[in-house]
Amino acid sequence: MQSHAELIEALGGGTVLMGALKQITGWDVPRDNIYAWKRNGIAWKYRPAVARLAAEKGVELPAQFLGLPGNALQAAE
Repeated sequence: MQSHAELIEALGGGTVLMGALKQITGWDVPRDNIYAWKRNGIAWKYRPAVARLAAEKGVELPAQFLGLPGNALQAAE
């Protein structure tokens, strides 16, 4: 996985990600914010929840997504 935009698309797109974040965290994340993440990167506050969704769907994270070298989180699973 190269970019946050690719990750968002791999998880089903902004609307799907918005619903999934609401379901697992209870947070109402505006869809416009999620689409801005494609340009600016996913906000750090939401990265653990997005990483959980990616793991559940078998989607690779971008390098250092959680501040770890490479995909250390996935290697540890």
